[in-house]
Amino acid sequence: MTYPILLNGKINPVLFVFGAVSILFGVIDLLFFQNLNRTRENWLNIHLSKMISGYVATVTAFVVNQWALGIWGWFIPTIFGNIYLIYWLIKLNRKKL
Repeated sequence: MTYPILLNGKINPVLFVFGAVSILFGVIDLLFFQNLNRTRENWLNIHLSKMISGYVATVTAFVVNQWALGIWGWFIPTIFGNIYLIYWLIKLNRKKL
């Protein structure tokens, strides 16, 4: 893999955006884990959200690269994944009440 900014001084927007989002999520996690009481109360919701989100990202990458669905390849896994995530978060939060 070549690093465009080092070779020709140009920034690859895809690499830049994914890198910035990854750093942002890392900072958010560090801030969240400083409050251990809140972390202990919500660890299952956080874990479930991150695992399902990772799965949705993986399925989206597979669909976009393997199937010729155009723009719909980006949205279909995200829509179904978010519905699945919301279902489980509601189900988990209902047990707490």
